[in-house]
Formats: sequence, structure tokens, C-alpha cells
Amino acid sequence: MPLLESNIPQIPSKETSIILHHVESDLMPLIERKKNKVRENPDSPVDLIKDYRIENIDEIVKLLRLACARNISRAFIIENTQKNLVAC
Repeated sequence: MPLLESNIPQIPSKETSIILHHVESDLMPLIERKKNKVRENPDSPVDLIKDYRIENIDEIVKLLRLACARNISRAFIIENTQKNLVAC
């Protein structure tokens, strides 16, 4: 996330969109499956990602989405400003 939160975008908008797509299409279904396991068997601990409990992962995903959205907007502005300057 530090690369996504940099004031000067380190990851271009297209790649950030790909990251966000993978969060939504791959990570979110995995989280839902893990949550279902927790609902079915609440006494057994379930780690989604090493060192992160399922309860904490929702907050991490929200922060990742926010970081992606901010990075996309910053990168898009800079990328299009640079294109316009070259065209002049």
C-alpha cells in the first residue's frame, strides 16, 4: 500500500486498475469463502492471510480500495497532463 499512497504515483493508472480488479474478482470471493467457514465453524480460527485474522481483513480491503482509488486519480491526472504538454 505505501506505493499506492505515494504523493507522486509510483504505479500507473492502468496497473492500479488491474490491482483493484484482482481485489474485487479474486480476493473478495476468497474472503467470503473464509467468512462462510467461520460462520459454519465459529470455534476454529481461520487466517485469511498469514498473520491477519478474518475480522481484520475487511478493514485492510477498505484501505486498499481507497489507496487504489486515490492512486488512480493522481496517476490519471499526471498521465493526461503529461500527454497534453507533449501535444503542445
